[in-house]
Amino acid sequence: MASCSSATTASPPLVRIGILLFDDFPAMALACLTEPLRVFNSLAGGQRFSWHLLGFEATRARSSSGLEIALSDRLDRSSPSLDVLALCTGGNAAGLVSPQLVGVLRDWAKRGLAFVTVADAALLLAAAELLDGRKVAIHWQYADLLQETSPAVRLSRDLVCVDPPFFSCHGGASAFDLSLELIRHYHGEPYESQLKAWFLYDLAGPGAHRQDDFLFVSDAEDPLLAAFLELAYGSLDRGLSVLGLAARLGTAASTLNRRCRQRFGLSAGATLLRLRINRAKRLLSTTRMTNVEIAVACGFSSAEHFARRFKQAAGSTPRSYRQQRLTPAPPDGRQI
Repeated sequence: MASCSSATTASPPLVRIGILLFDDFPAMALACLTEPLRVFNSLAGGQRFSWHLLGFEATRARSSSGLEIALSDRLDRSSPSLDVLALCTGGNAAGLVSPQLVGVLRDWAKRGLAFVTVADAALLLAAAELLDGRKVAIHWQYADLLQETSPAVRLSRDLVCVDPPFFSCHGGASAFDLSLELIRHYHGEPYESQLKAWFLYDLAGPGAHRQDDFLFVSDAEDPLLAAFLELAYGSLDRGLSVLGLAARLGTAASTLNRRCRQRFGLSAGATLLRLRINRAKRLLSTTRMTNVEIAVACGFSSAEHFARRFKQAAGSTPRSYRQQRLTPAPPDGRQI
């Protein structure tokens, strides 16, 4: 048994990550997953994470944007030892399920591996029956499919979900926050503010990082509601009312009310207000715009009207909200 003195001076463990890529993987998610780890290693003054790119039946993978990447190895039962296996898919996970892949995933799970899933990759672990009773995040487009095919899996509405040894996110930029969760899990919380400042990044804050706060609806689900959200998002600065939006869409405000209540549990007016408040949160968190400028950008009639509605919705004034969320300058003035 190691002595107390040797235990306290031992180097932090190296966390070995294998990133399993499939064709059409989102390059943005891959960068958001790995770049915080790279910078964390630099800030920590040593290698705390290592990673290499793996394929299952391929030696190269092409991203959804056409970027082709050479893979360092193939994942099988005899692959080098790993601590974490990250699965990165781009909307095609359901078609990737095979007895061979399911068998390999189950074998690695028996070794005590932690798993990371991006976008719809949770479907692969669910097919291997590794997520039964677990809570997981998945891109909103595939949430219904996951619940239909694997009803024992508990669906999280958060963009990032941590249920060790499973770490999941809906994809895209949320992989950055997933990377921060990995750092926090394995090495505590050092350098988090520096990492966010390094990448000029921050979340809008508690409660604003849920998928339903982005209010996504696809054309396939509800063409009218999707068109309403697209028009509303694109015209927030014009302060259009529900009546004005309904007129532009050639429908009645009562129809929009009914559709919004069915999908979000909100009236069309409350839905529109949520869009405005969420944009205001992002502007307060990431810019130095004044209240007047934010009020105009979000379609409020005045700075006073904006401040009043914001406090009602967020529980704090715009100034307090901003003070809690703006990050300090990067260390030594460095930026990427």
